[in-house]
Amino acid sequence: MTQGGGSVAFNELEINNTSGFDVSFYDGTYSLNGTLYPNAGSMNLDASPGNSFTFVSNSASGGGRIDEVGGGFHLYR
Repeated sequence: MTQGGGSVAFNELEINNTSGFDVSFYDGTYSLNGTLYPNAGSMNLDASPGNSFTFVSNSASGGGRIDEVGGGFHLYR
């Protein structure tokens, strides 16, 4: 999966990709209001200017967090 451009808000995001392709985010503004579940595969966050991925945390009780990272998961930036 590749997502590029615009502004995208996620409530929950699970990365469970065993097919060998990256899940890539580029050229946009991304926010996660809930939990990232990094189970398998890889997630590529492009570090180019103007691109951002924000974990939003508005309270001590939840939001903006990363769950346990699976052994087959890789994060690239």
